[in-house]
Amino acid sequence: GRGRPPLDPAKPTILGLTVVGADATRVACCEASKDATRLAAGFCDSTVRIWRVDADDDDGADDGKDGGAEPAARQSAPLVAHSDTVFDVAWSAEGRFLLSAGGDGACALWDA
Repeated sequence: GRGRPPLDPAKPTILGLTVVGADATRVACCEASKDATRLAAGFCDSTVRIWRVDADDDDGADDGKDGGAEPAARQSAPLVAHSDTVFDVAWSAEGRFLLSAGGDGACALWDA
């Protein structure tokens, strides 16, 4: 694919991924998957969102090679299972599942 090369979990990497707008001050937690291809975040609005940070950029958008903007990572639709802030997210060892824990006392298991 034409996407980003796989990230090296042992090295800090700037993804160019920014949460903007009102959501920017509402991120409560985040965690990268073990293979460093996805980022999950829990929000104060009780949602969980997942970004594919190695996503292919096949939509014709600027690929960043000509000095333009960094291609956007692919974001999932908000995942809703909590009624209060999501305080923790954790990936399963194989990276298939994501566990979220909210201030409502609930835990949700997502097939991510």
